Amino acid sequence: MKPAKRRRGGALLAAAVLMPLVILLALRALNVPLGCPGRFVYLYSPPPVAGWRAAMVPFAAVIGAGLGLAIWLISADNRARRVLGFVLLAGGSLALGVWTYVAPPDHAVQHAFNMQSPSQDGAFLLEAFKFDHARDYLRAFPERAGTPAELMRGTRIISNPPGMTMLAYLCRRLNEAAPPLADYLQRQFQVNDVDDPRPFLETASAGLLFTWVLTGAWLLAGVFLYRLGRLFFDPPVAGALCVCLLFSPTTLLFTPGKDTAQLLTAAVALWLWFLAWHRKSAWLAAAAGAAFTLSSVVSLVHVWLAAIALAAVFVCRPRQWRSLAGHLVTPALAGAVVAGALAYISCGLNIPATLVAVARSQAAVTRGADAMPWLWQSLGVPLFLLLAGPAFWTACLSMRRIRPDVTPRESDHRMGLGMLLSTLLVLMATVGFTNIETPRLWIPFSIPLLLGIALLSDAVRRPERRARVFLALLVAVQIAGSALIWALLDCREAEHRLLEGRLFW
Repeated sequence: MKPAKRRRGGALLAAAVLMPLVILLALRALNVPLGCPGRFVYLYSPPPVAGWRAAMVPFAAVIGAGLGLAIWLISADNRARRVLGFVLLAGGSLALGVWTYVAPPDHAVQHAFNMQSPSQDGAFLLEAFKFDHARDYLRAFPERAGTPAELMRGTRIISNPPGMTMLAYLCRRLNEAAPPLADYLQRQFQVNDVDDPRPFLETASAGLLFTWVLTGAWLLAGVFLYRLGRLFFDPPVAGALCVCLLFSPTTLLFTPGKDTAQLLTAAVALWLWFLAWHRKSAWLAAAAGAAFTLSSVVSLVHVWLAAIALAAVFVCRPRQWRSLAGHLVTPALAGAVVAGALAYISCGLNIPATLVAVARSQAAVTRGADAMPWLWQSLGVPLFLLLAGPAFWTACLSMRRIRPDVTPRESDHRMGLGMLLSTLLVLMATVGFTNIETPRLWIPFSIPLLLGIALLSDAVRRPERRARVFLALLVAVQIAGSALIWALLDCREAEHRLLEGRLFW
């Protein structure tokens, strides 16, 4: 890499880290609310806790340096170094996942609070304690989704399909069936000021198990994110893309949680779809259709991801639409129908009726008479950009000019263009349905967004060997920058409640 390019790369990384960090520090110093006061605001971390969080950042930075070293080793010619790089990549990702889980002060109490709150992911766990027969619950869910929000003490259940509730139900059942596990989980809490702590301990222990499962699903997504990246890039770039998608300010702030765990279902479905496109395999396309259908039981976001994936392949090969319809779209639709039929036969879940009911409830919550004004909801876009992370900004700032004279051999460029434009269209179309929670709700969309931008970058698609150092630095900077932003925010309000002593009662 020439000195001029090296200086430009360093300036690019510095700008990507410092720009959002300086803006966030300025907003914090001026006490500017991150949201709509009185309705929804992402809170800053209170000063006593912010100091604790800041002390944890160096540990994340060290792990990030190790992950950067892993990317550099993966690009080596020596096979032993490449193997070491992959081992370091897996070990570093696992270590950073553990750090994310245990870094908050009194992490077990914080996670348990989030799993007791009807306005947090705890809504799914609390719902899981309200029924004993999963089949009956799933069969009746379209009617359940029509329950007024004021009767639900929140909107999570009625604005989401029942997949996450079913996962919480499985955790509840496992906790009940394994007393030694339940005893271990309950020992994480000290409950001295209530007459009968057993109801709390029962739900808190199941909630802690639920957070383990959600965190595990989030980390497992890394395997499929890497495989997805390998369809378009060589191993170092795919590894860097995987790390930057898995670890960003938003994923650190909202782990453990439903939205980061959704990276697994999103990555699996997208990987199967683009693998089918690469191999022209009808069977893989059918599997992708089934994956998107079953994943939609977790969140409606997978319906939008399916639309983005479909648009991307047609933008990439517009003249081959008949072939794409034959070996991709038709098998995918068949796979979706089969998956829906099996879900109905096996557990009574009517997926189309469920998705329609949830979509109606979601629209009523976000666009009804009591909804937040659209201008306030659009504030979610700058919040998303503020918390997007250094890798996103580096990719945007280094993206080459989109040229109209694309040759047929540049299919990756067309694919990137299709992913980027279709993702942006979807994001703009749905911004009015997010209630400013855009940074959290758009986590799954980061996959096609960052992948599309990367495909439009010559430096990423065909990097020089010396430019691998830039990739390694990018990964290290992504982790350090994300951890610094993580240290400044209390997006779930748990730390404020912890200091005020009003967590559960």
